[in-house]
Amino acid sequence: MAAVEKNYHHGDLRSALLEAALATVETEGVAALSFRQLARIANVSPGAPYHHFRDKNALLASLAKRGFEALHAELEKSCSAGSDPAQCLRALVDSYLRFARTSPKLYNLLFLPEVAREDNIDLIEPDAMICFDRLKAALGRLDTIAGEAELHERALTVWSLLHGLVSLLEAGPLSRSMSAHAGADLAARSAMKLALA
Repeated sequence: MAAVEKNYHHGDLRSALLEAALATVETEGVAALSFRQLARIANVSPGAPYHHFRDKNALLASLAKRGFEALHAELEKSCSAGSDPAQCLRALVDSYLRFARTSPKLYNLLFLPEVAREDNIDLIEPDAMICFDRLKAALGRLDTIAGEAELHERALTVWSLLHGLVSLLEAGPLSRSMSAHAGADLAARSAMKLALA
């Protein structure tokens, strides 16, 4: 226990709790998260997590921040600045859908109402906006004369399309009749039409 306490005082406990929480979310879902369980995994007292997170919603917001960072990393890998704009948008769409498909529980956590509470928004909004701006930049490369407000609206529409498609493919009434590949094709075509509208 002495070694754990030493690490805790050096600030390692927060990272350990986040790693344990992320693993729990990915394997069991958000409902399975509890401070008592995380404290047991980290081998600290039940009250120790409260030194780093005011409550479960603050913990979820910290996980969402990590999730948006991971999503952004995927989007960044999808295409380079010099690639064809149309191919870049398609790659961006594929990356978004792949992230949602390979990390579904973490993806769903990003959009929980508890995460977007007013007292959490300052933590997660910057990383969410980096993802949004990445999409907006890709749309701007396809239509170089569109204004900022128009690109913002198109990016919001494309993100809404992607998020809705993820929901339909995951558990909606179309989940059995549409493959992930067909969904990606549909999303890419729709995003292209929106970008050039």
